[in-house]
Amino acid sequence: MAPENLDDDAVVISGISGKFPNSDNINELIENLMNGVDCVSDNHSRWPKRFQQVPSRIGTMSDITKLDNIFFGISSRLANSMDPIVRMLTSSVWEAIVDAGLNPMEIRGANIGVFASLSFVESDKTVLYEKYEPHGLGMLGSARTMASNRISFSMDFVGPSCTIQSACIGSAMALKKAIESIQSGECEAAIVDAGVLVLFPNISYQLGQLGLLASDGVNRSFDAKASGYTRSESIGVLFLQKAKDAKRIYAEISGANVMFGECTKDNTVMYNTAEFLAQIMKETLDQNGLKPSDISYIEADGSAIKKVDLDELKAIDLVYGQDRSSSNPLLIGSIKSNIGHSSCTNTINSIIKVLIAMEKEVIPPNLHYEEPPEDANCLRDGRVKVVTKPTPWTDGYAAVNTTSYGGSFSHIILKRHSKNKKKKELSMNEMPRLCTMSVRNKEMITEIFNALKKNYEDEEFKQLISDLNEKPLNNSLFRGYILMPPDGMTNPEKIVEEIVPITEQSQEIWFVFSGMGSQWTGMGESLMKVPIFAEAIKKCDAVLKPRGYDIVKILSYLAAFTILHSNKYWFERIKTILIHFGASDLGQALINLSLFYKFDIYTTYETDAEKRVIQSIRPRIPDSHIISVNEYKHLLLDITNGKSMDLIVASYSILDDLEPSVDVLKTHRNMTLVFNSKTTDYRCFGMATFLEGINIYTCNLQDLMSLPMKMKETLKDLIKTALHAGNLKPLISRRVYFPEKTQKRKIEVCQHYGKVLINLKELKKCSRLVPQEAASLGQLEAIFDLQRTSMDLSTSPPECSKVTEILDKESRKVCPSNVKFFVFSSPDLNDDCSRDSIVERICKKRMECGLHGLFILLTNSIEIKRSKSPFMNAFYRGISLFLQQLNTFLTANISLIDVHFRNTTKQSIDDNESNIIVVEAENNQEFIEKDRQEEEIHRKMFEKYLYSLNYVTF
Repeated sequence: MAPENLDDDAVVISGISGKFPNSDNINELIENLMNGVDCVSDNHSRWPKRFQQVPSRIGTMSDITKLDNIFFGISSRLANSMDPIVRMLTSSVWEAIVDAGLNPMEIRGANIGVFASLSFVESDKTVLYEKYEPHGLGMLGSARTMASNRISFSMDFVGPSCTIQSACIGSAMALKKAIESIQSGECEAAIVDAGVLVLFPNISYQLGQLGLLASDGVNRSFDAKASGYTRSESIGVLFLQKAKDAKRIYAEISGANVMFGECTKDNTVMYNTAEFLAQIMKETLDQNGLKPSDISYIEADGSAIKKVDLDELKAIDLVYGQDRSSSNPLLIGSIKSNIGHSSCTNTINSIIKVLIAMEKEVIPPNLHYEEPPEDANCLRDGRVKVVTKPTPWTDGYAAVNTTSYGGSFSHIILKRHSKNKKKKELSMNEMPRLCTMSVRNKEMITEIFNALKKNYEDEEFKQLISDLNEKPLNNSLFRGYILMPPDGMTNPEKIVEEIVPITEQSQEIWFVFSGMGSQWTGMGESLMKVPIFAEAIKKCDAVLKPRGYDIVKILSYLAAFTILHSNKYWFERIKTILIHFGASDLGQALINLSLFYKFDIYTTYETDAEKRVIQSIRPRIPDSHIISVNEYKHLLLDITNGKSMDLIVASYSILDDLEPSVDVLKTHRNMTLVFNSKTTDYRCFGMATFLEGINIYTCNLQDLMSLPMKMKETLKDLIKTALHAGNLKPLISRRVYFPEKTQKRKIEVCQHYGKVLINLKELKKCSRLVPQEAASLGQLEAIFDLQRTSMDLSTSPPECSKVTEILDKESRKVCPSNVKFFVFSSPDLNDDCSRDSIVERICKKRMECGLHGLFILLTNSIEIKRSKSPFMNAFYRGISLFLQQLNTFLTANISLIDVHFRNTTKQSIDDNESNIIVVEAENNQEFIEKDRQEEEIHRKMFEKYLYSLNYVTF
């Protein structure tokens, strides 16, 4: 069933833990089960091998005496007197809570029940009858009730706490009681734990006399040679929650039925009849609205007592095997064949095996099964099949059986939680993953680090580890962190980890205020990947733009200052400079600074649009110093009249075209390559270049601020002085379409600029344009009030100029002071119309106030062609005629220009044309089609380039 259909109030298993024969934890158990390892062995030290009447093979756990009593707040005296089962359960309960994704320190005081199960407590022999403790702690340490009460106290739980003793189905009964307590609201979550130890041969001897143990110590579940089970030790813990509260869900407990019923006596041992077992199975299905066909796997009891196995197989066949065939058999297995019989822990062991099969989607193999018994018709006919090899399994439901020599039987149905794990998806903006933790010993941190590396693509596992360590553990002795790169284990050398002991002395807290500039390489680019930081930068940018400041352009100036002043020796000797691609943001910034320092400037361009951008910079660079890239390659010395250069600043993207630059380097022979990459390449320069003493300096935009602090302070003062002096002029950086062959190269060096005119609104009845709307679309740089037509004669001259007055008034309120304001005259109106004189006065007043205002007076007497539009006596001028001289208009420092047309324009207006878009590109139609998709791509790459300048100051 899909997880979205999971009932919020359903009781689920959210955490598990345990310790098993030859398996110190769940992960080791998984490995042993999947590899078919027999965890039962005669290599143990529980008792001497001279006891011939006791099977020598048993399943034993390691380290049964260990307990971190200080961590759990248990005195040393009490810990020494405690039953080892309670010691191990205390630690395992903590592990199960952690496995559920919860920090045990955060749920102290919660209403959580503890339901424990014990059967044989063999430590009584030593604790109560051999030791005589004067403090009386032996009774407290060995009491069965402490398997629940001691845990509730140590974890500071408030809720039901009880220990159930019910032979082999003890943990099944505890599970049922825990489910009922959660469903009734008696507790919000519950711990179900059980444990058993095999310390002495006495109990084994008694069970052997009853004919329950296999003499050879081999548990042959469902096999014809089955002769009894093998005793085994284990500790098992389940953490139960409602689905709505669980961070992790292994499976939903759909139904749990535990019942004492009809039995047969065999040597005074009571086992249920096949008919009673079948009745309980059918009742459990009916109570949960399920059909036998819904169950595809049963983790059977498989006690290896031949008669008990036959009765269980018969009951399974009666309920689940009737509609089965050899092509669609019911799969069964028993964990007892792998780890032995663990008395009261049997049910938890079986459930954990089913959860492993659900998680891995593979059923572990049954061991020691060769041939079915003669009376087991369901096995011989193939309707029921014992899993003897790892078998893929993805079905939704499984059942768990547990029988008991006391005459009780449990049948539990588990439903798979089908949520897919979230895998890691790499992206360009992915950041390194930091995990911190505090634990009791160094080995624990190392093990967690290794688990993180092994499960790096498991996003949920990493988040679980992070959640667990939001708050430090009490009495922690070690703390550490691991920093993993976005690409995970593909570059293990980039993983940073550190583990240090926690000292008793309190650590001082230092707050570091970073001040100006980056503190490490790539800081600006990295911080822009943090959503809250990026949002703050965008807010700052939105506030500054209406006031004429652009963070992006400020960053370009930061880079330019750094390049020019990074070497004081170079800077003092610069007289001539060659700047490749001077129309880029960085190129314009370098040109403006070079003009301020009065350098002799040469620069290159690739398109006419780039050339016009450079020509618009004031003071103006001589046209002879603005060189085409194509000409530069062959005619650089001729164009510069044989002059040499003190410094050349070039982009890494034109590395192949830089060889001619070497020939014009002067005495100091300095060349700066600017790039945004970690790779440098000098393939175009021969060895002779370096032998001649030419200094090729690479300037990685990500490493610009890796300078001494003294140099940073100097740059800060220089930038501050330039800002106050007004030497940081606005950069002309507008978007334009590039041919496919140069597009990639342009984007790499942030060279997308040009001029684009767009009609921002369709023509409406109201001619009033609100500047606020234009400002909301981007930085407002210019306002154009176009000429009026003869159709406007129906209104009085003051009304004809009303739009201009509105634009003037509103622009003063919402627009920056440096916005350009252009008004075109209307020569087709009658001579007595005073509209032009009114708007001319508006432009003059703006100039007097320090604002821009330019009235463009058009004449109608020289070769102006009439359009075929409905405005029959309106004279139409192609907008491209004005664009060709737009840079002249932008730099004019007067309020009136008289424009004369010498050539007849061939352009005409279409009847259906509603706006005009003029771009400088080889294919206008292709630009229009690609503009919308490429605009976003250019913007993102533009931001990435600029923020990689690694100099963050606002």
